[in-house]
Amino acid sequence: HGVSPINFSPSTTNDIELHFNLNDNACGTESEFRTTTMICTSCPYSGPPPCENITPYPEVPIPASSSSAAILIATDQYAGEFAVVTGIISGNAYEFSSDAGDYITVRDAVTNMVLTHGVSPISYMPITINDIELHFNLNDDACGTEDAARMTMITCTSCPSPPPPPSNDECSNPINLTSSLNSNCNFATATFVSAMVSSNPSICFDGQEIPDIWFSFEALTTNHVIEIANCQAPFEAILFSIYEGSCMAAEIDCQIIELINFAGTYELQGLTAGNTYYLRLSDGIGTTETMDICVRGTTICSTIVSTNSSTGPGSLREAISCAENGGVVTFAPGMNGQTVQLDLPTIMLNNALTILASPSDNITISNLNISNTNTLMQIQNDVTFDGVKLTGQSVESMIIHIDPGGAINLKSSDLEKVSINN
Repeated sequence: HGVSPINFSPSTTNDIELHFNLNDNACGTESEFRTTTMICTSCPYSGPPPCENITPYPEVPIPASSSSAAILIATDQYAGEFAVVTGIISGNAYEFSSDAGDYITVRDAVTNMVLTHGVSPISYMPITINDIELHFNLNDDACGTEDAARMTMITCTSCPSPPPPPSNDECSNPINLTSSLNSNCNFATATFVSAMVSSNPSICFDGQEIPDIWFSFEALTTNHVIEIANCQAPFEAILFSIYEGSCMAAEIDCQIIELINFAGTYELQGLTAGNTYYLRLSDGIGTTETMDICVRGTTICSTIVSTNSSTGPGSLREAISCAENGGVVTFAPGMNGQTVQLDLPTIMLNNALTILASPSDNITISNLNISNTNTLMQIQNDVTFDGVKLTGQSVESMIIHIDPGGAINLKSSDLEKVSINN
């Protein structure tokens, strides 16, 4: 007698009784089902031999679930490969399966000892083993191999039912991420556990039965960084799609965020400020318990003027500050016929550069405030205005100062109501 499992080597007795009681030192009883087994550990085996393969797939271990939800190992497993499953819990009952009816051999991932084997599906209740290998082969008594995809699964048949799907399981109820324009991200915490498969159109996800969760955010600028932290995803990567305006629209991008030390980033480019975007994320098998995610806006230093505002992203001020010595500042096509505004603080032009537009673009540079009495541009190097109009609201308010060593060169440009001093 003893605590399960126990061993017994009989001498002469042929028939025995096995009495099962609670491990409470009082022979306690309980009206709860349990699975009981008996194995002859010294008897010869006459069935098909256990198998051992040398090709691991997937290449990263699959964590066992602590709920009764079936865990996908792979949708493209070949006969002749083995998968590593981690976190097997002693006393739980597990079922391993292949939809191709393969012969499955379960081995200890450390000692390589054969734990059980048989035709799919097979069951196993570990005693102390934490990590196992599942070897998949053809059911041909010869450990045959086959380069044909099959779906392989693991299910804890004695574990409690899984929790309900996360609140952002569907695109109709995404977690809204508050984006920011600085390095301090507004993180939200989410889970993939019990996530279901969405039916939304996707190049990334179509044809793949992988669970996903949803997020949304409003773009503050053209570029945003997705930042993920504290994410122990089984494949060390997160797959995502992004949709604009509606999660039912066609996706505009599909990428993978590689995780290093459970964290990773990806920069989205070409977004439209003010528009709403939807993110559809998957860890591959829906087992990642927690993940922190945020979205923050970034700015790219651009020499293209895309707004007539006196400051901010796309302004002439920003384009000049981004231009290197000898560089060229140009104007976006949508700026045709616009008046670009100058205002304080003074724009310092310390590099030689060209501010270039086509005369047909009809670009005008003027001062925002007619009451201005301070220098709007201070030129410290050779600056060429090519194809633009420098037209102030008044001579007194449109003030440009040229330092020693600085010069203004006009090419196909007009100068009107401008005060230039040195």
